[in-house]
Order: sequence, then C-alpha cells, then structure tokens
Amino acid sequence: AQRNAAVGFAVKYGPGTMQPLIASFQRYASPCDDLVLFVDDMNPNVAFDKTKGNVILLKRQDWVRKIKRSIGGAAANQRVGAISAWIEENWRRYKYMLHIDTRDLLFFANPFAAFYKNKVDGLVSVAEATAYKNNKHNWLWVDLFYGTPVPAIPGPLVKMITTFTLHGRPIPVICSGLYGGTSLALLDYFGAFSRGIETANPRAKQEL
Repeated sequence: AQRNAAVGFAVKYGPGTMQPLIASFQRYASPCDDLVLFVDDMNPNVAFDKTKGNVILLKRQDWVRKIKRSIGGAAANQRVGAISAWIEENWRRYKYMLHIDTRDLLFFANPFAAFYKNKVDGLVSVAEATAYKNNKHNWLWVDLFYGTPVPAIPGPLVKMITTFTLHGRPIPVICSGLYGGTSLALLDYFGAFSRGIETANPRAKQEL
C-alpha cells in the first residue's frame, strides 16, 4: 500500500497540546499513514497507540542545520525551511502529504481518504472566509516580502493581486496552516516558499 504523511511543526508544545492531536490522528489513520512532528523535546510524555498510524518525532535542530542561513532565525522561518528540507529528502516515500497546524488542530476522519476518492493530482488549499481584496492585514505581508523596503499600502503588487479573480470571484485569503496533495506538489510548494523567504526583504524576515 502507498504511504501518506501529515507533517507539522510542534516545537515548544507540551503534552497537553500534542496528545489530543496525536490521539485523534491515531484514531482515524491507517497503518500506512505517518504523523511527522518537528519537536524540541524528543520525549514529550505523550502516549502512542502502536497498533495505529505511525507517529514520527524529528528533532527540530537536526533539520534547522540543513537550511540556509537566510531562512533561519524566527521560528516561523525555520518551520518552512526545516519542513522543506525534510520533504526534499522524503517525498518519494509518500503518495500524499498534508501540512498541518499543530496547536489547534484535531482529526475527525482520515485526512487522506478524500485525496484518494477525488484522485487529487496537485495541491489542495483551504480558503478563509474573507477575500484578499478586503483584508489589509495580508496586504502588509505581501508588501513586506515582495514590495519596497518601506511598504506602501496598498503597493503596486497588492493592487495587482486584488484585481485577480477565481471563477469570477475575488481571490480568497488562503489558510497558511493547512494544505496538502501529492508529495511532488508539496515538494514544489515548499521549495517555492523557501526561495521566497530567501529573497524577501530583510525587514520582512524580522517581522515574520
């Protein structure tokens, strides 16, 4: 059977945060599903059901050492770089991958079942309730990363993005913590994400 992996950055979280996530994953996972968590504490005092889906803990610093200095620093930057490095080394082992938040997420079904049912062959993301054109908070991040050293709100890039439509509707804000699809799609996505952080404005990296 083909393997699948849910991947999350769970650094600085204790048993009270990790146990519900792990228990919910193991309740619905198949033996071919892995939950891969980047942690600081390799013995977080959480219980694992050895008969259910596999839980793999990875030491954060082992993977931070693999990323470029231009990505390092803030934990949010490390998340992208470390997960990107892991995917680069492991994507061939998996059919589907799912990037997850870890602080506030629980599973209520096998997350990969829908991928197989719908024969997903790319990247799946989750839309927020608000459209990008109506969310100035996200304008700031775009200008910080790709605009001028002193962002103008809205800058030229923001003005361009807010005119885009998807199926005739304004582009929605995409959830930054939950997306998945084929392992190759996640490899491409995180590769582009990492390269974006490498070339971002220095101020953006400090803010992030």
